[in-house]
Amino acid sequence: MGMFVARNIESLLEQAVRGSRTTDSQVTAVTITKSSGVPLCTVTSKDFSVTKIKMFALLAARQGITLEVQRFEAPEDDDDEKIYGSLVPGTEYGVIFVTERNFPEGLIKIRMRNLTEQLKDLAKFDEAEEYS
Repeated sequence: MGMFVARNIESLLEQAVRGSRTTDSQVTAVTITKSSGVPLCTVTSKDFSVTKIKMFALLAARQGITLEVQRFEAPEDDDDEKIYGSLVPGTEYGVIFVTERNFPEGLIKIRMRNLTEQLKDLAKFDEAEEYS
C-alpha cells in the first residue's frame, strides 16, 4: 500500500476512535488485520498496549471474524474491555474495535459498519497484489 493510502486509512481509524457526545465511554483501539489476525494498521485513543491489541486481533481471528459485527470474548483478566470484529466486504481484511466496558453496543455496530463500508476499496489492493 502506498504512503497516501496508508495515511487515508489511518485518518479513517482516528475518526473511529473519536469520542461521542452520547457516552463518556471510549473506543480504546481500532485495528485493521489480515484474516489471520496480523494487525496492519492500528490507532488507539489512549495508552493502550500494542501487544494487547495484537493479542485481541489474534483472539478474534481464532474465534472467527465474519461479515456481521460480532462481539468476542475477552480473556478473564480483561473485563474492562469489549472486543468487536467484522470483515471488510470483498477483502481478506478484518476490523477489530476494542471499547471500554460501558460503550453502547448499538453505537459500536454503527461505527463498525460505517468503517467497513469505507474500507471496501481495499479490495482493489488485494487485486493489485495478485497481478503485480
